[in-house]
Amino acid sequence: MARTLITTATAASDASLAFTSSIDSTYKLYIFSGLSIEPETNGAYLEFHASTDGGSNYGQLMTTSFFAAAHAENDSSAYVSYQSDRDAAQSGEARITSEVGTTSDESASFQLFLFNPSNATYVKHFTSTSSTYQYSNYANRDVVAGYINTATAINTVKFQFTAGDFDGVIKMYGVG
Repeated sequence: MARTLITTATAASDASLAFTSSIDSTYKLYIFSGLSIEPETNGAYLEFHASTDGGSNYGQLMTTSFFAAAHAENDSSAYVSYQSDRDAAQSGEARITSEVGTTSDESASFQLFLFNPSNATYVKHFTSTSSTYQYSNYANRDVVAGYINTATAINTVKFQFTAGDFDGVIKMYGVG
């Protein structure tokens, strides 16, 4: 099935980017694609939040598992591991990247897949993959999976860093 570009949002020293319209029953799958996301605070994580009321409240609880593969720029170490400290356990936000740096060669790109957000019977599942250049000179590949613990339709998604503003472009696509 083909992707249909729904909207593009650009952050320029913004605290967050919210997609407050067009998440409805038109598509069974929504894909958010972030390109060269650059935080203004060194070592911050990119996270997303979900809302059922158009963004008045982003307190929808999420549970996730976070896995990372990383390699040091100087080739001193590499690892693949489960990162329990980055998990969400019935939390109002889900981290989708490792700690992103602020120098000219550090940024993050990601894809977040949100499955059937308009379903009014079941929880909402999602997966995310990201490529991050970490503030500590590691190249990361992060994989996150989880669910939003509500049977109410999700109609708004917001992206922000754990600290500070950011620059970047996020596109929202519909599939199906």
